[in-house]
Amino acid sequence: MIKYLLLLFLFFSSPANIFSFKTLEAETKESFFESGKDNFTNKKYSDALNDFNNYIKSNPGSWEAFHNRGLSKEYLGDYLGAIDDYSKAIELNPNPWEKTFFRRGYSHKKNGNFKDAISDYNSAININPNYEDAYFFRGFLKAELNDLNGAIDDYSKLIELNPNDDSAYFNRGQAKRRLKDYEGAISDYNSAININPNYEDAYFFKAYTKFLIEDYEGSIEDYSIVIKLNPNNEDAYFNRGLSKSKLQYIDGAIDDFTKVIKLNSNNENAYSNRGLSKSKLQDIDGAIDDFTQAIQIKPNSYFLNWRAYLKIQINDIEGSINDNTKAIELDPTDTKSYLDRAFGKYQIGDLEGAVSDYKAILDFGTPEETLFSINYLTDTYISNGIYQEIIPLINKGKNIANKIEEKNDDYLDLFYKEALYYGTIGDNDKALSSLKKCVDESEKINLKNSITTKECKQYLANIYIFSFNNYKEAKKLFKLRSLEGQLIRSQIAFKEKNFNKAQRILKRLYDLQIKSSKQAKPDLSLSELLGYAYWWDGENNKAKIYHNQALNLYEEVFGKESHYLIQPLLNVAMVYFKEKDYLKTDYYLRRSLGIQFKYIQDQIPFLPISKRDQFLKTLGISYQAIFTATGIHPLGKNLALFARLNRHGLLEEIEKKQITLASLKGSEKELMEQIKELTNQLSSTNQSNKKSMDKLKLQKEKFELELYKSLPQLKSKIYSLSEISKEIPEDAVLIEFQKYRPFVSIDPDQSMDENTWGEAKYQALILFPNNKVESIDLGNASEIDQLISNGLISSEQSLIDAQGIWQELGSKIIKPLEKLIKNKKTLFISPDSELNKVPFAAIGSFHDSELLGDIFKLRLLTTGRELVTLNKENNLINKKSIVVANPNFNFSGKKLKNTTVLISTKVLKDQKRSFDQGKRIWLSLPGTKKEADVISKITNAKLFLEEAASALNIQNEESPKILHIATHSFYIGDNKNDNLISENIFSNPIFNNKRIENPLLRSGIVLAGANYPEKNFNDDGYLTALEVSKLNWNGTELVVVSGCESGQGDLQSGEGVYGLKRAITVAGARSSLLSLWKVDDKATAEFMESFYLKLKSGESRSNALSKTQKEFRKHPIKAWQHPNVWAAFQLNGDWRPINW
Repeated sequence: MIKYLLLLFLFFSSPANIFSFKTLEAETKESFFESGKDNFTNKKYSDALNDFNNYIKSNPGSWEAFHNRGLSKEYLGDYLGAIDDYSKAIELNPNPWEKTFFRRGYSHKKNGNFKDAISDYNSAININPNYEDAYFFRGFLKAELNDLNGAIDDYSKLIELNPNDDSAYFNRGQAKRRLKDYEGAISDYNSAININPNYEDAYFFKAYTKFLIEDYEGSIEDYSIVIKLNPNNEDAYFNRGLSKSKLQYIDGAIDDFTKVIKLNSNNENAYSNRGLSKSKLQDIDGAIDDFTQAIQIKPNSYFLNWRAYLKIQINDIEGSINDNTKAIELDPTDTKSYLDRAFGKYQIGDLEGAVSDYKAILDFGTPEETLFSINYLTDTYISNGIYQEIIPLINKGKNIANKIEEKNDDYLDLFYKEALYYGTIGDNDKALSSLKKCVDESEKINLKNSITTKECKQYLANIYIFSFNNYKEAKKLFKLRSLEGQLIRSQIAFKEKNFNKAQRILKRLYDLQIKSSKQAKPDLSLSELLGYAYWWDGENNKAKIYHNQALNLYEEVFGKESHYLIQPLLNVAMVYFKEKDYLKTDYYLRRSLGIQFKYIQDQIPFLPISKRDQFLKTLGISYQAIFTATGIHPLGKNLALFARLNRHGLLEEIEKKQITLASLKGSEKELMEQIKELTNQLSSTNQSNKKSMDKLKLQKEKFELELYKSLPQLKSKIYSLSEISKEIPEDAVLIEFQKYRPFVSIDPDQSMDENTWGEAKYQALILFPNNKVESIDLGNASEIDQLISNGLISSEQSLIDAQGIWQELGSKIIKPLEKLIKNKKTLFISPDSELNKVPFAAIGSFHDSELLGDIFKLRLLTTGRELVTLNKENNLINKKSIVVANPNFNFSGKKLKNTTVLISTKVLKDQKRSFDQGKRIWLSLPGTKKEADVISKITNAKLFLEEAASALNIQNEESPKILHIATHSFYIGDNKNDNLISENIFSNPIFNNKRIENPLLRSGIVLAGANYPEKNFNDDGYLTALEVSKLNWNGTELVVVSGCESGQGDLQSGEGVYGLKRAITVAGARSSLLSLWKVDDKATAEFMESFYLKLKSGESRSNALSKTQKEFRKHPIKAWQHPNVWAAFQLNGDWRPINW
């Protein structure tokens, strides 16, 4: 800046340099011009401005006057006015003067417009290539704009023109330093010093540059010269102190920082650095005092964190925690304060607080700090079974690890923990990939013998052996004689069914381990493996010793309620089962199942829907196998019913609880809205490529994980039989139908694969109000399933044998129960598998002349657990009902004009609410308008018709009292033959030749705009079951979908129907009325009118349905007496009257 001021003075020291002269044409005019020059020279800039104004009035073509007036304005700070005058001077001057461009450039610079200033300097240089001042200022501005190479070029040209310009050397040195050309910078500083030996700034920055290249001795030497030139330069003392600290000249550093404090007692950095120096001399108290002074001058997180660290050294842990807390308050992103506070909390036993602090670092820590935190957190989550937290942490860690040059075991640990997660949810392919990556990376970073690498190899061997039967690759991982190598060979012996060999290897390792550890307690995994080997080799007594030993060890390590006990408890149960000690078998199985069900409730809410089935598969076969016990020992039926009541439909119940989040406020509500939006897009038919669908899916899973973390920890509830039985009225009974395969234990592989067990069967588990349990074997499932299939076809096609088939089905599943239920009046029925498709009111009973619905009040439930919640009062009273009907399928988001009718009147008359498999066009349903008008009047409902009958309008209505939808519904079966249907409905290449993965996307409701889904991205005209499941219908009394096959869906044993029925329940509705097959449009409308009239008159839901069914069995229209009409609609859930 010395050069900058000097230039201005030199440029203006001679008026001849400032002004241009002109021959006088008139003395009075020239007097203004001369007076203006004199006033400017005497620094009377306002007077000069007035003079030039007067002159320009008479001489508007004088470029000299405009130039000089511009100069006057510039000195008065009117830079915009000066720019205007300079521009006018340039315009008027046929040979523009370089100094006018220069002055305009300077005014642009002062006005902050550096680019225009450089342009003017360019023009000045073009006129005068030797214009030193223009090069200097252009170089200065280029440096300001970070064009450092351009600045260097200008300063170099200036040096060429004037080799003795010390400021040019200095400024070029500054530019080189910023480019990290430290040697070049030092050379220029030296050149400036050679020209001007007292150039203080050149010495200062030469010293600073030497500090940057770690030439601390040279830095000290140059700062000492600065101090000699200026004994009061506190920055020089401070920086010299830093250099001395680097060389461990601690006393000298303290002296320099003390001198700074004397020069400026408010220099907080001098106190903090003196404190650091004192801490190196173990003067901890003195260091704390200095940091206290620094904090008093300027409180910040850095000073507080250092004082906190020093307090730890003197065991003032509470003081340290307090200081770090204050540091975090000042800077919520101070990672070191979080790390140190976490350490302090850990020291005093506040593990939860420490975890919270480590977790906070993940968003803003350094790469090393973040990986350290991730390592700590994943270990904690793994040991506590909180798997939902792991993958987000690992993904973050991988991204951060890319920024770390020297990777360590924390990096490898990411892949190991990732594999643990995928193994837990049953995705062994991904687990294998993660473990191989761990081993490969360990080679690259020279950590092939690290602890984490060993863990990865052991896990990798397990997957090779048990999931892929790849023994060759497993053996390669460890040397034959190593402990790990021997374990691998024992596992291979298991797989090869050479149990005797496995015993020998494991017993040798077991004895060696006991001997080497000099303690009676062996490794729990060795005990467990020995138990397996003896059990499968038929030596049950020895198996009992080792399995009990393993169970005790698991309980010692993990506690008695840990999910790690699920399998050890089952192992012990199987030992006692072989001994026919059924009391102990029941005890251990019940414990194993109870922990498993609690674990499901704890973990499932935090897993994305797409990961849940895989997770359940990792829990083993105890639940599936338990139903075999009903016919083997007297306690088997009680245990089987206990298992079914606590497991069947559990995912549906968990999802239902999650939907309560729809009513939350703030950030949780925002997350739920994002999930809703992504669900809509994922369900939309106008997604055109797999990449975009995968992206949506990943986004949705991310938001689901984040949202489910905010759920309060679900209090796991395990129901006893007595808790359910007390909800059953005296004149009623609960029937839980169960489809199962009889357990077969021929070898380890087959025993773990349910599909290799015996032929599937059905059984009925019956619970009475007095808590008594009975079980009835219903025989081969294939015969029953075939009857159901035949009955559905005959009913849908109105064939004459339909009723006979349903009566025959009754003889298979109801007749065997006669002695147990004949004296009851009400049946609570929880179906399983194909029985979910059965119209129970239409099946036979004990006598050929009576149907089941004639002699019993029927109550269909997803699970007997529902009795607990359904028996509670519903407080939703004042909500309005909604009726949706006659959607305009051709609606494209705008009001349609002159829409062409696509189908004939004759087709409309016979139209059924079904999907025409030969077309993609949905046919209109004008008959539903009449139905809707009638029902809306009966229920006093809000009516949505035509364009308003849209998915968005349904989604925007929360918890209506009754929701009645009269339109098409669809169901795409999960088998290869149904690809054509999915292709017709969804013109999306993702669905072609591939089954749709999420079963809740395979069923739904067709609404306005469905024929042109691509026209409206926000509403494609389809309301899928997946979208329904995310709605808030909590407390809605009844949802009726008066459309074909609305009750259809994927069937999963243990979970019921994955379709609209399930989705409606998850959304919170207390009951649903859906169809099992397609029904004539007119018959449906009349059936619904009769049903609603009875419902409005005070009849219960179940009685209203039953009476309407009986009424139609005697209907004047003969065709409507067929089960095709009256048996199609199935009521699920709450059976009681509606509180109008």
